[in-house]
Parts: sequence; C-alpha cells; structure tokens
Amino acid sequence: MSEQNKKLLMDLWPVAHGHGGIPHECRLIFDLFTEIHKVDLTGYVNWPQSKMLRANRPSKKQKSDERIYDQSQFVFRTTAPRLGKVKDLLEQEGFEPKWARWMRIVNRLRYAYQGHGLPLMPFEKDMFPDFIWSEVFSSSLDAERRPKVSAQPYVYSNSSRSVAHVIAMNTGFHQAIDTRGFDFYFTFANYSWRLPRSTRPIVRYYDTIPLTNPHFFQDMVPTDAHYKTVKFNAEDGRTIFVCDSNPVRAELVRLFPQVEERSIAIPCFVHTGRSTEPSAMSVTEIVRARSSPRISGYDANDAYDIDSERHRTASKNEKARLPDDEYFKLDALGKKAPRTFPRVERYVLSVATLEPRKNYARLARAWRIVKARRPEDQTRLMIVANLGWKVTDSVNTLAPLVKRGHVIHLENVENRELHRLYRDAIGVVSPSLVEGFDYSGIEGMYHGRPIVASDIPVHRSVYEDVPIYFDPYDVEELADRLERLITMPDNDRLELGHRGIKHAERYHRSTVKHQWENFVDELLMKQKYMPKDD
Repeated sequence: MSEQNKKLLMDLWPVAHGHGGIPHECRLIFDLFTEIHKVDLTGYVNWPQSKMLRANRPSKKQKSDERIYDQSQFVFRTTAPRLGKVKDLLEQEGFEPKWARWMRIVNRLRYAYQGHGLPLMPFEKDMFPDFIWSEVFSSSLDAERRPKVSAQPYVYSNSSRSVAHVIAMNTGFHQAIDTRGFDFYFTFANYSWRLPRSTRPIVRYYDTIPLTNPHFFQDMVPTDAHYKTVKFNAEDGRTIFVCDSNPVRAELVRLFPQVEERSIAIPCFVHTGRSTEPSAMSVTEIVRARSSPRISGYDANDAYDIDSERHRTASKNEKARLPDDEYFKLDALGKKAPRTFPRVERYVLSVATLEPRKNYARLARAWRIVKARRPEDQTRLMIVANLGWKVTDSVNTLAPLVKRGHVIHLENVENRELHRLYRDAIGVVSPSLVEGFDYSGIEGMYHGRPIVASDIPVHRSVYEDVPIYFDPYDVEELADRLERLITMPDNDRLELGHRGIKHAERYHRSTVKHQWENFVDELLMKQKYMPKDD
C-alpha cells in the first residue's frame, strides 16, 4: 500500500437485493473504485440474511481450519434460500433453550456497544472465489473484470446492516463496528452503524421519495427508517452525501440544511463494456424466454394482491418449462396447453419495477387510447418490470391489454437481453411520477432510441431537452406523445436518436469516473466537505 493512499471500506450490502437499481450501481461503483489509485479499496461482504448467524464473536486467534469453517457457514447462511420462519430457525440457529438464545442476543449487544464494536474479520476470498464473483458481481460486470474485483481484499462480520438497522430503529442505539484502520466508509442509501471517529462516512444518496411520497409504500416502515437514518447521518457532522442528481441534492439540503457543505451530486453511469452489447438472441426469443404469466393470469375480482403468497404459489403451479423452452399453461380440462406469444415486430419499451411511482397504470390507459385510435397498428408496448408493491391498480389496467396481446410483460431479463430490447425498440417511454435518476432514459439514448419522458425535475435535469416530454398526470397527453412516437418518420426518429447518443456520452463510465476522481482528490486535499470538528 502506498503511504499517501487512504483506505476505503465499501459496504456491499445492496448486491443481495437484486439485479438493477441500487444493487447494480453498487457493483459498478466498486469496480470503478478499483481503478482510482489514490485509495486502497476493501469490500465489506455484508448480506442482510446474515442476521440469522450466531452471535459468536470472531477471533483473530482462530486456527486456519476454524476460520475457513466459520466463513463457509457465513457463505451458506447468507445465500441459502429461505425456508420459512420455523425451518430457518431450526436450520440456522439449531435446537437450544430459549434462555440460551436470549444470552446470545445479550452477548451480541454487549460486543456491539463496548469498546470499538464488532470486529471486521478478513474474508479469505481465495477459498471462496466463485462466491465473490457469482454472488456479488457477475450480474452487472463483464467476465473480464473478474480478476480485478476478485483481487481486492474483503472483510465480513457476524452481524449485518439489517441487524444494526432494526436495533437502531427500535431502540435509538446504533450498533458499532470496528473500522479503525479505514479512513472512509462508503455505503449506499444511508447507514445505521456507529463508527470510530477515525473513519469518515460517505453515503451514496438516491432520493427523498420515502419522506416526500409515503403513499407509494405499503406501510410507514420505509418512511420511518428513511427519516431516522438520514437524520442520524445528517447530524453526524462527518458524513458526506454523494447524491445521484442535482434535484435530489436540492431536496436533501431543503430537509437538512446542515449538509449543504457536505454534499455533492455525481450521476449514475452506463457501464459501457460487453454487458451493454445486445444479446445474440432475437427479440422473439427473449419474449419467449422472459414472458411472465403473472399479469395475464391475474383475477381482478380476487381479494388478494398479485404479489401475495397465494398468487406466487398459483403462478408457479400453473406454468412449467419444457426442454424446448416452450411455456405451458393449464387449459379448462386441466391439461397442459401451449401458451401462445404475439408476434413482435415493432414495440415501444418501458423498463422499471412495477410500483406506484413508476406510473404504469396511466401508461396502460394511454396505450389503450392509442390502440383505440389506431386499431390496425401492430406496434406493441413492451414492459420489462419485476413486480414490486401496491401493484393492484397497475395490474388491473394492464391485464386486459396483456391478454389481447397489446402489451407484453417480461420479468427477470438479463443485461445483454435488455440491451437487445433497447436497441430494437422504436422508442423508450419513462413515465415515472418521481425519480432520483432513472436509468431507462439514458440507456435508451445510449442505443440511439427516441425517448418519451414525464416532465419531472429529475428528468429535466438528467435528460435535458432530448426527450419528448408529457405531463405524467395527463393520460390524453401521454397518449398523444405515444402516438407521435409510433407514427414518427424515420428521419425524425434518427435525428432524435443521434441527439440522445450524444447526450448519453456524459453518463458513460469513463466520463463519470473523472467526477469520482475529482471527488476523491477534494477529500484527500481537504478542500471541501470538512467535518465540523476539523
């Protein structure tokens, strides 16, 4: 390690939460920081499932075989599928008297609040190379990046962000971890740890949506958690906020004026490696492989929401995959019948999780208007959306269109498949009501597609004047913009595409990397973001 380099610990907890969004950017930023030579990077392997781990305190005096055994249990327990509360308890915790379990909890709290907190133990990545690559990085990075990210040091602990978060939210006490030796602790979407004064926190901050739009969520837990953690971070005079857009930073400063001198905006970026090259699969093959029956099979008269356990179970039982990759459903006689797919030649693409703020219900109503105006037009709306929460309104509106073949719904689409869909679409629509950044428009521009976007502050800031804008609350106006998109002359479509390609260059990895390097320079030279006690 070079003497002038600072040590940075990056918390990798988001990678266990999925593929896109924050998990995706977590992987990209870690990979980017491996090339910033003024910091020595260490990854904190911190799965939320590790809350099920025993509270034994790791010891540096362990023998080599004991350390490997402990880490082997950590890997298994943090990646094994959940079996249900009772089965998990028996599998993860073992049989023991209730008093013994409470003693372990007391010991965990005692270790957490005495001295410098829970130790971070070296994770022997050479013994678990497939875990580091396959479970942490492979879903976002090209295989050629594997040697670089696998060469970085990693640490782990016997507690997780989930444990610290729950303790902090319910008791007001913040669990401590021993980050002595690290100059900076980099985390995503707030943190709940108590850190030594020698370690300065850096928070990658995405949006204020849980605070400003609590009605988009199923309960108050996200709002309470967001407020308490942001307040804790803001009141810690050391914490630096790196927001993903200028409007998000403005909202954060409005809520917590004390962070104005300790905040900056650095945008998300498009990874420009092989993972953004379109898949060799055709659009038809992708539709066959990724088409989801969950919306088309939804019963609007059912009292259960589509993402309830009843619907998840029914969905799994009613479809099967044969060796030729053909999907099947049960017919009226209970026999398997081939599920038909609409022929896809022209389509408009929309990419986002199915949740209220993504505005899919109005998008579906607008598309219904377009199809009523142009019944002979074969253009389809293709939605790439894993199901989120509070989806009933959106699904009720989409389901009839999916059944008629006017809308195609895909789930679990891989990176290169998604970029094939971007490249072959006639345009991309980004209809969100609120956003922190919104990858979909930039990724569409990257592939030269015209963009139709909701007129919201973040889109205006990130996309500028490239898209065709519409009022996200005006269904008729959205229908007009979509009709304009599908009837647009090829020359106009080409011109909008070229403008988008040019604009997207500012969000390429190489461009945004310079902004992160400048940020690191300012940190090391102490020109900005100084804590209150300096």
